[in-house]
Amino acid sequence: MSATVEVAVVSGLFADLDPRTLLIEANVRAQVNLDAQFIASLREHGVLMPVLVQRTDQGLVVRAGQRRTLGAIEAGLVTIPARIVDGDQDQDQARRILEQMAENDDRRDMDDADRAAAYQQLSLLGVSAGAIAKKRGTTKEAVQAGITVAGSAAATTALGEYDLTLGEAALFAEFEDDQDATDTLTRNAGKSWGDLKHTAQRIRDQRTEAAAVAAITQELTERGDHRPRGQLLGQAHLPRPGDAAGQGGEGRPGPHRALLVSRARRLHRL
Repeated sequence: MSATVEVAVVSGLFADLDPRTLLIEANVRAQVNLDAQFIASLREHGVLMPVLVQRTDQGLVVRAGQRRTLGAIEAGLVTIPARIVDGDQDQDQARRILEQMAENDDRRDMDDADRAAAYQQLSLLGVSAGAIAKKRGTTKEAVQAGITVAGSAAATTALGEYDLTLGEAALFAEFEDDQDATDTLTRNAGKSWGDLKHTAQRIRDQRTEAAAVAAITQELTERGDHRPRGQLLGQAHLPRPGDAAGQGGEGRPGPHRALLVSRARRLHRL
């Protein structure tokens, strides 16, 4: 067996290999489902499509075909067809992930959690979101959302518990440090994407308004609130310049600015 393998490695030809001798690397799929029907098919027909393995200092490593390799071991197959290739380690890691994604998507759909983790791995290897999107036939925004989700415990949990897209789950990452906001998103997780997106925007607006009131309250506290109301309305700073600036016609303070100052005055007097 070892002589056959060595010839295959040198010549680049296909070889029948003992699946028990192959090394299994981390796969983009978190769990490998070896269902009874799949094992029964392997016992009857064997592995029909060769797995892709790479020669390394440690031995022959499965680069694509993890499920077939593990299934063959479970089914008790003596050998499986394989193609052996060479390559440099850094490029191979990125190539391996892309190949595994293609294999898993084409044969047994990956779930979004696995896909997000794969996007993150590729990103850490220096592959840009645009390059990943081009290779995978998806959008750059979807890849970026996946990377965001993979880097957030809250987003990953939400993705697993609710029927969310990567874009929806990414909203939980944005508000991960705010339990009240997370609870609000969770209550709307079962609704449509538009509802969840609207909820997220409402939370952002509330944050912006709260920051504006806090800024004006601080200004009132520091200056003692001795200025005339008109002067305060004209000079109080708001972080939302467009409402934007809270200005009325001809630079007069608009109703939004007046409302915030009124709230700030109440807080200041407490």
